[in-house]
Amino acid sequence: MKVLFEVSPLNIGGPQAWVCDIAPALKQRGISVSVVSFDLVPPKDKVLQGRLEADGIPTKRIVLEGSRLRKVRMIRAAFQAMRCDIGHFNSDGFSGPLLYAAKRCGLGVRILHSRTPNWGFGGAGLKNRSFHHFFHWLGSRYCTHAFGVTREALEAMLGARRMEKTPYWIIPSAICFADVRQIGDRTKSEACRKTSGPVMGLIGRITASKNPLFLLDILGVLRNRHTDARVLFMGYGPEEEKIRQVAAKRGIGKHITFLPPGENVAEILSEQLDVLVLPSDFEGTPRVVTEAQACGVPVVCSTAVSADVCAVPELFHRLPLADGAEAWADGILRASQIRVPRQRIERCFARSPLEIGNQADLLVNLYENFLNGG
Repeated sequence: MKVLFEVSPLNIGGPQAWVCDIAPALKQRGISVSVVSFDLVPPKDKVLQGRLEADGIPTKRIVLEGSRLRKVRMIRAAFQAMRCDIGHFNSDGFSGPLLYAAKRCGLGVRILHSRTPNWGFGGAGLKNRSFHHFFHWLGSRYCTHAFGVTREALEAMLGARRMEKTPYWIIPSAICFADVRQIGDRTKSEACRKTSGPVMGLIGRITASKNPLFLLDILGVLRNRHTDARVLFMGYGPEEEKIRQVAAKRGIGKHITFLPPGENVAEILSEQLDVLVLPSDFEGTPRVVTEAQACGVPVVCSTAVSADVCAVPELFHRLPLADGAEAWADGILRASQIRVPRQRIERCFARSPLEIGNQADLLVNLYENFLNGG
């Protein structure tokens, strides 16, 4: 069996990191795996490509250039050259044209992996971007099977009518627990985390959907209570400058730290954070939430984050955004005091679908079933 994973672009991000974990896990189980990425600009970030190649996963990055017809020909040529039994597409709605090309090349099993509930026709930020809706239609039309990190993500991508016709499964974004925990144990330093107030962190792309300004409201509440709270943002995004301006206007800028995105998420979680905070307006199953639990770091998130991402119940807490900054501040203070024994965390992940080994076993069975006509 040969499986081709598509994830475009192959830069640091949740779906890309999942592919980097699942591909070696499948290879260990006897599956022939390769990865292809279609980029619109020459790639500068080759961190994940190097990681895949170090694990023996053949990786091809193709820069799409020229006219639309030339790009289509490049995509088809790639699928014809990388012959496989199953195509597993991981760029959400952007995979739509690629699924169409794969069908034209005779690829019989085409899996669309939907990762966000924001791809529906009424999705925030997409209302006036008609080409997104065309991609959305192509993806739902030309996939033979569908995975979703949540049911909501599947419904947004397929719609009710397609869900009646397309076989689908819930496959959340799992992690390699052993790797994350090992990094966390090696870097954990209680001395650097000791403050009179919690260090809150938001890790991910800093966009409006992550609701980062709400973190400033929470910080303001905690500072008014004379608590030495701080906020750490790790990532880039269009809201960063706005955050800096609002923080400066409120006089809390010196209590906020910005770090660039990187592969050292587990280190940052273990070394610098007391609580991971995600007050998102919409989410799938954010990988960082699972990584935080693996590191023993409590999570406080909005109800937009699916309960499917709960691996360790003691560390996972959801609050409605409507409760306001005061209630969130209370919840964060409570969560920052939680400590869970390592043995308990290990037991939780040993049986969780959020552990990559368990998920790889499930995918092997599903792939075999798909090839047999299931």
